[in-house]
Amino acid sequence: MSGSDIDLDKVLQKYNRTEFHHIYPKAFLKGLRFDDSSINCLANFCFLNSSENKKIAAKKPSEYIKMMPKGDILKDILSRALCTSDTFDDNFNAFLEKRIELLVQFTKKLIQN
Repeated sequence: MSGSDIDLDKVLQKYNRTEFHHIYPKAFLKGLRFDDSSINCLANFCFLNSSENKKIAAKKPSEYIKMMPKGDILKDILSRALCTSDTFDDNFNAFLEKRIELLVQFTKKLIQN
């Protein structure tokens, strides 16, 4: 959310596994009647430190973007998170489609190197 670095050694430890961030929060999507397999798909996750994750809680993306930096800092955060600027439009299906495409492109790039 702030663009701060995430220490994956700490984030991936067993005690911290519940701190994975749903880009589209679980409670928000449950309210829209999305099923668990859609809500918990890999494309809906990113790494976020626990204090920022707790600040977001069940807020929809159009609400929590107001808590994020603006301008070039936001563009950098989105780029590093493999998200597009319309991530915060509260359209989960469109978000998933675009994020999956970005994740596939990134994966192919890694495989080719």
